[in-house]
Amino acid sequence: MNIIGKLVWREFLKAGKCGAGSLPALFPDSTRPASRAVKETAPHFKEFSNMKSSPFLNLLGAFVLPLVFCLCFIIAIGTKQHSVASASAIATPSPAQAIAQSSTATTSNGAQVTLNNLKFEPQNLTVTAGTTVTWTNKESTPHTVTADDKAFSSPNINPNGTFSHTFTKPGKYAYHCAYHGGHGTGMFGTVTVTAKGKKP
Repeated sequence: MNIIGKLVWREFLKAGKCGAGSLPALFPDSTRPASRAVKETAPHFKEFSNMKSSPFLNLLGAFVLPLVFCLCFIIAIGTKQHSVASASAIATPSPAQAIAQSSTATTSNGAQVTLNNLKFEPQNLTVTAGTTVTWTNKESTPHTVTADDKAFSSPNINPNGTFSHTFTKPGKYAYHCAYHGGHGTGMFGTVTVTAKGKKP
């Protein structure tokens, strides 16, 4: 038995010797029969407390328990770091999301741009000269497709409505929604037109 165990048993022995009158001070809910029980079992506690300390128990108290505590601490730190890494992975855009911001979006019928969530998707589009770009409004409010330099401009594009424009000259064309954007702010986008024969 280790030192802490001996101290506990000695306190029980003291409680047995203190008498029925002083026992309630240590144990408010105790009664006289409980005091007699402590006195009767005191010799057994005394014999047990006089037992020699076990080397195994001393080793357990000195080394094993602190080791278990350290392992629990390391596991807790590792779990926290894993949670932080998971949160960072969620916050980081996936490659597919990054591609969605800049895409050719070219089909056999031309290029398609969707107006959704107050954004042009894709926001940055690259096509070859002669490609027709069609904008489709997927929102419940009207929008416009207005070139920053006024080279082209759509009327109101109502919900589920479309607007198309054919780009014939290479260059970079910035545009925005007249209601919800401006030059490079809010709801805006770009169309980069390359010369024919060059892949966008």
